[in-house]
Amino acid sequence: MGFLAYVEPMPYDWIPLSDDDMIAVVPENHRLAGASTYPVRECENDTFIMTSWGNDAEILDVFKRNNVSPTVKYTTYDTPVTLAMIQMGIGVSFVNELSASRWTDHLVKLPLEPRHRITFGIAVPSLEHLSSAARKFLDTAVQLLTRSEQQ
Repeated sequence: MGFLAYVEPMPYDWIPLSDDDMIAVVPENHRLAGASTYPVRECENDTFIMTSWGNDAEILDVFKRNNVSPTVKYTTYDTPVTLAMIQMGIGVSFVNELSASRWTDHLVKLPLEPRHRITFGIAVPSLEHLSSAARKFLDTAVQLLTRSEQQ
């Protein structure tokens, strides 16, 4: 059972929990820090930091949908390391809004232009073959974590 963003193809049974925006995160002294949005194409002009050792499916989807090919200068294991590097002024990245929600110092979060949404959810190999403990955990997680657009 894994908590992840939906990406095609999804080879597992899928339970969606909530939608979230992808955002650009830039250092506080970045040339676009005062802008209202970050044009996705601008990533080709910036030092780009990529999470998941360069294989972040959500970021790669943003690149593909917008036909951009930034030069990824740095790769990290996870989002907190990426955000710390941005705070230090090393580069920029795209993350989902939820992942950056508690990060506020020395960085600026900007909506992407065009907007890009992801769907978080739970993936399981087979809903039909879940153990009773896994089923209980899944039911509780869905109850506690499902967010609607109105929230």
